[in-house]
Amino acid sequence: MASPVAARAPRRTLLAGAAVAALGIGGLAVGAGDASAAFTIGECQGSSTVVGQGASFQAELHRSFSTVFAGTLNGCGGSPAAPRFVANGSGSGLMSAGAGGTTRTLNCDGRSCTAPLAAGARDLSVSFQATDDPPTVEQYANMQAGDRGTAADDALLHVVPLATGAAVMVVRLPPGCSIKADGATTLTGTASGDSFANGTQRPLISNRTIELAWAGATGGKTWGDLVPTISGVESSSQIPGDVDCEDVQVRRIVRTDNSGTTYSWKAYLSLTNGTRGWTDRYAGNPNTSWPVDGSGSATPTAINTASAEVCPYGGANLCSNTGTGGGALADAVNLVDGSIGYVDLATARSKSFWNGSTASTQDLTFWLPLEVRPEGGASGVWAEPTIEPSAHNSANVNKGASCGDVRVQFAPTPAGSPNGDPTLGDWSKAFAAGGPGYPACVLTYGLLWDDNAVVYGTDGDQQERARTVKDYFTKLVSNGGQGTLLAADYSSVPQPLLSYAQAGVAAIDWNKSAGGGGGGNREPETRQPETRQPETRQPETRTPPSNAFSIPSGRATASLITYVVQLPGAGSLKVTATAKVGKKTIKVSTLSAKPSKAGRFTLRLKLSAAAKQALKKAKGKKLAVTVKFTYTPTGGTAKSQSKKITVKAAKARAKKKAAKR
Repeated sequence: MASPVAARAPRRTLLAGAAVAALGIGGLAVGAGDASAAFTIGECQGSSTVVGQGASFQAELHRSFSTVFAGTLNGCGGSPAAPRFVANGSGSGLMSAGAGGTTRTLNCDGRSCTAPLAAGARDLSVSFQATDDPPTVEQYANMQAGDRGTAADDALLHVVPLATGAAVMVVRLPPGCSIKADGATTLTGTASGDSFANGTQRPLISNRTIELAWAGATGGKTWGDLVPTISGVESSSQIPGDVDCEDVQVRRIVRTDNSGTTYSWKAYLSLTNGTRGWTDRYAGNPNTSWPVDGSGSATPTAINTASAEVCPYGGANLCSNTGTGGGALADAVNLVDGSIGYVDLATARSKSFWNGSTASTQDLTFWLPLEVRPEGGASGVWAEPTIEPSAHNSANVNKGASCGDVRVQFAPTPAGSPNGDPTLGDWSKAFAAGGPGYPACVLTYGLLWDDNAVVYGTDGDQQERARTVKDYFTKLVSNGGQGTLLAADYSSVPQPLLSYAQAGVAAIDWNKSAGGGGGGNREPETRQPETRQPETRQPETRTPPSNAFSIPSGRATASLITYVVQLPGAGSLKVTATAKVGKKTIKVSTLSAKPSKAGRFTLRLKLSAAAKQALKKAKGKKLAVTVKFTYTPTGGTAKSQSKKITVKAAKARAKKKAAKR
């Protein structure tokens, strides 16, 4: 019997002939541009020397979107170039905006400043910051107040949701150990048995056991606790003696720096055990403290994986790489036998934590599916962090996190935010963990100044840098930009948060105090006529709505064809499935829908009577079906894609033999 592994989070379903319900977003108008802005240079006329820093969780996001920004559909066509992003951790992003703290690494180190910076002091070598650890109320106040002691550098800061993604648990099994029964040719016990993954040998570990493991508590200290069917004797040179696999101690690898991924991972753990103190006792600044023996508190032992140092075996079994960021953590897990860690999905894939197991060969390193609904006790259902269920298999190259429909808790609302703008509100308690889908999702943010002139001054090319920041993030949070995130192993920001993000970026302007910039909420000022010569400006070309859509997965049964599509925004979708039978083309199924927003949708196409009849008569009981998808964004042009899929007739059940008399 197949194990109950959920392929992905439950998501909106479109049935043939059914319309999609419209999403109502009240209380906030989304600005479409900067018609009254104080910028004296137009869109895509900014600087190519912009730098940002912060969340390592966003490393692949900016690497990928820089390519998109270089295009013309959702970018500036190569001029200016996309900002360069320094992925040095959320703690660095927060500190460089003025939050204070103990972070050791900043972009300005050894030049214009030296970490750590005092509260209010800013790293002026970068033009924007990034974090997955939303600023506390105190940090946010520090960032906006500056360090001059006067109102001269008081500046509004927008906390802008940019993307969602998955934090994944990565493991390196002890070598010499097996998680399948000796001599078995198929998987047994706690092995996933996921039919989409061809029977991969990843264990299914309950949320309760995972929480105990990360707490270093009884019930989660050994590999026998995590995987009851593990067998054999470990063969690791890192572990003293010959230890039965079930008795090998679990070594925890955590971040050495103040990390937004750590914040999100502890938020997920807190849903299973709300009394452990994951979001208060072990969530300080920096958030590098972890339980020992289920309580107590310890900071990790630093190891330098570049010098092949490994985590000491025994004791707290808690270590971190001396390097910062998720990549350094992943490197340590790859090195330390019998270890566990947590990183973003894109980093896990880049560090080869997909699963290459077969029924006869055990892969030691992989990421795990997680049990859904950690807040509700044992569910017995596991979800993949990927939108496509078999994307953890080394043979599957399709990307995308299964977090676009995540439930974000404790996000600010227009009614409770300054100027009705949630990006100026309190995000300190917001998190994206829990719910019926993949339970360890992450909401990641850009920290963007409302007016860069207040922070950086007006000399030199500061206006050009500010222009590029506005353009880059306008494109990133647009419906078209969000539609590109799956290809980078992320997912889009759910509504209504995406509308908040779009309005927050639209409010950004330049040198507002000099006169009437767009996006502000000040009373209009009376300005004297300018005497300079009028500028000749090219007419602004509005970017058409994106029609770029993706089809991450599809499958078929004898009566139903199911596809998942990712759409960049509102529009219309038509799907037609046909099959060639002899010289005739028959209609297999059709579907029409009008989605009202960006997102992932499940399409279910029921086979027509003619298709079912043709399937019965087909050679080999197979029918080759071509499915054509045509998506037309509202106000845009249509785009089509086709997929081929094979529909197989259901196997006849074997008849029971008559009992011998």
